[in-house]
Amino acid sequence: MDLTDLRVFAQVAADGSFSRAAAALYLAQAAVSRRIALLEAELGAPLCVRGGRRLTLTNAGKTLLPYAIRSLRLVEEGRERARAAHDVWSLSLAAPASIAPHVFPTVVAAALRGAPMDVACRTAHTSEVKQMVLDGAADAGFVLAGPASSGLRLRTLHRDPVLAVAARGHLLTVRESLRVQDLCAHPIVFFTWGPGYLEALEMFQRNGAQGMGRREVSPAAVAHALVLKHGYVSFLPRLTVQPDLQAGTLVALPVRDLPSWTWDIAVVYRRRKKPQRPLAYLLQALDSINWTGSAITASAGPPPVTRRRLTVARLARRLPSRR
Repeated sequence: MDLTDLRVFAQVAADGSFSRAAAALYLAQAAVSRRIALLEAELGAPLCVRGGRRLTLTNAGKTLLPYAIRSLRLVEEGRERARAAHDVWSLSLAAPASIAPHVFPTVVAAALRGAPMDVACRTAHTSEVKQMVLDGAADAGFVLAGPASSGLRLRTLHRDPVLAVAARGHLLTVRESLRVQDLCAHPIVFFTWGPGYLEALEMFQRNGAQGMGRREVSPAAVAHALVLKHGYVSFLPRLTVQPDLQAGTLVALPVRDLPSWTWDIAVVYRRRKKPQRPLAYLLQALDSINWTGSAITASAGPPPVTRRRLTVARLARRLPSRR
C-alpha cells in the first residue's frame, strides 16, 4: 500500500466514480481501476461496490477512508513544513465548527497580528481535532474544556457564560423576573454546549417541560436560528449571541433560579518538554486576548489593537532568530 494508491482511493471515494476520479487526477480510467484492484487484492477485501450511477464504499472501504485521508494530510503537512523551514514558520490550527467562528478570527486578528508565520485554520469534529494534534497534522486545537487525552495538554482560555435568550417581541422578554417554570410553557431548544446541558435537560423535565417535546441541536447556529426566527427559547454562549444582544434582535432573559453555566473554551496541544517555536509563540500570544472585550467590540467596530500589536512585537523580539 503506497500513497499513490491511497490518493487514488480517496479521490474515487470523494467523486463516487472511477472516470471522474481519473479526470481529477489526470490519469487514465484504466489506471485508476488498476490501482483500486491492486489495493483490494493487498487488503483481501473489496473497497467499492461497482454498478449504479454512483459508486459506493463497502464497510472495508468506509473503514479505510479516514486513515487514507489522515495519511495524505500528514504527508502534505510534512511537505508544507519542509518548504517553510527555510524562511517562515508555519502554524496549523484546528477547531470544531461550533467553536471556530468565535476562536479563529480573534486568534488570527488579535493574538497573531503581525506574527512571523503562515497560519492555517481548519475545522473538524472534536475527536478529530485531538487526533490531528496527536498526529502532528495540527500544532494546536481549540475545543471545549474537559479531560485531556493521553499525550495532550489542555489549557482553559475562556469561560463564557451560557445565557437564556429569546427573540425580541417574545412574550417572555417583557417580564422583569422569571423562573425556570415560566420557560416551560414555551418551546425550548437545547444546544449541546457541554456537560451542563444535561443538567439543564433534567431541570426542565422536572419542571414540566417534558410534555413540550425535547429539541436538542448542534451546532449553536441551529439553536440560534430557531430562537431568532421560530419563537424558541434557548441557552447559548454569550460569544454566540453577543452581536444580537447589542443589536436588540435577541434578549437575555432574567431567570433568577437558573444555575450558572459556562461554555469553556480550551487550547489543546501535544505534551513536550519544550514546545516548538510557532506553538510557543501562540501560547504566549493567547495570554494577550481579552475574550470578553473582543466579543463586545467585534460587532461595534474594529477592536482596539494598539496594546496587542505592542504585545506581539515584544514577543517577537524575545524569540531567537528564525534562521
